[in-house]
Amino acid sequence: DKSASSPDAQTRKVLAGYTDVEWAGLAVELLYISRTVVGSDGSRDARRWSGQIAFPGGKTQGNESHLQTAARECLEEVNIDVLGVDFTLLGRLASRKAVSDMELNALVFLHICGTAQVQPEEHEVAAAWWVPLPAVSSRAHVHTLFRAISSVQDIPRILRRILQTLGVRGLLFPCITLPPPTFSAPSSFTAPPTPPLWGLTLGLTADLLASGHVEQCNGQTPTNGVRSFEFCNAHGQSMPWTKFLAEALAAAYQVKKPVGG
Repeated sequence: DKSASSPDAQTRKVLAGYTDVEWAGLAVELLYISRTVVGSDGSRDARRWSGQIAFPGGKTQGNESHLQTAARECLEEVNIDVLGVDFTLLGRLASRKAVSDMELNALVFLHICGTAQVQPEEHEVAAAWWVPLPAVSSRAHVHTLFRAISSVQDIPRILRRILQTLGVRGLLFPCITLPPPTFSAPSSFTAPPTPPLWGLTLGLTADLLASGHVEQCNGQTPTNGVRSFEFCNAHGQSMPWTKFLAEALAAAYQVKKPVGG
């Protein structure tokens, strides 16, 4: 998180749960990154997240704590030292199951002074930019993303084949289109479209907003706490008979109880 000037009512609502910080006069932005697109020669993890919107982060190495991992990854990916005097640790979100073989633990940091200039590490991060919190804190911004069922690796292959035989051709996920990165470029340059915010990162964004008690302040998180989706046919139409199966698969990614603050 990044602090700035100009108070904002939605910001105060969202961050009401973080009682140890004086929020008066702050507007908040969230730091997102776009993962570098990799080819078939990339590692399994790199291909899994290729081209996706994310928060800075990565796998724990050796006996690292979650805090040490977060600090190392932020420094490696965007050249930000979250353990320095410019940042303070707000707390930890509930753990999430990222994929079938990985659990994610997210720490929330607040930038309290300085400029927080980001420098993406180009081999891992294509772009990094601050997004105003109001751009992601309303369900009015939520659209639908189609993913072909053949590309969804979290569903067992045999089940994918059965569903395809029954006419299922894709999955519909909630998503948000973020404001694009801003940077200096020639007038003839056309920036590529910003990838959608969806899946795990959208879920973490919703968790962050919910942790600030936004709903108790008459606000809305963009999605609920469970990774949600619907199966659809070749025309992109939802298939009601698959509802319970979709709910059962999504439940595997339900937010877990926080271990600590």
